[in-house]
Amino acid sequence: MYASNLLGKKVYTHNGIFIGVVSDLKVNLEKRRVNGIVVDVKNKSGKKQATKYLVIPYKWLRCGDIIIVDYTKQNSTEK
Repeated sequence: MYASNLLGKKVYTHNGIFIGVVSDLKVNLEKRRVNGIVVDVKNKSGKKQATKYLVIPYKWLRCGDIIIVDYTKQNSTEK
């Protein structure tokens, strides 16, 4: 998958709660890899809040037609 394909994708928690839409990418240019996504956070009704952004590490993501944030597995193994 190309990194540009992530832009505009809807982001949900692993419990199915809508977070927002990918608006930008955090990229490590030296390693040529995406380190995270920048999510334009929406409120519960799906409307944009007063410019709130959330940066989510790429290792927490499961990507497809939508993006699922699954941080539970990584947190249980990291100490």
